[in-house]
Amino acid sequence: MPDSLVVALPDTHPLAGARRLSIAQLAAESFVSLPPHEGAVLPDRLRRLAHAGGFVADVVQVAPDTQTALALVSAEVGCHLTLASVASNVTDPHVVFVPLDESTPDVDLRVAWRRDDTNPALHVVLKVVLGFADAANG
Repeated sequence: MPDSLVVALPDTHPLAGARRLSIAQLAAESFVSLPPHEGAVLPDRLRRLAHAGGFVADVVQVAPDTQTALALVSAEVGCHLTLASVASNVTDPHVVFVPLDESTPDVDLRVAWRRDDTNPALHVVLKVVLGFADAANG
């Protein structure tokens, strides 16, 4: 399922009212990032986009999860690169999500599981994930 990238900003940030942003507009910003684990999409995408924009992202805080990263954005620690699907589920009035411009490629989200897994939690998660995929496909 394709998902687009957005930048989470504190509602007090000068760019919070923008309709779209280019990555170059964020060159002087401080970032809150997720940990750069093997296969982690968002920290890698931040690094690559910044490099393509001619700068190195100034990561001032690494958060263990998205909820913590967004709490740090709300506290004006920095901005955070995340997904539009995340933004659609956040209710913090102090965090604003601004899409990146059209030249920024989408992120393809994928899910994998073992067909013979009988864990009841798996079936609940799959129902939710497949619901997102159905909604995204119209």
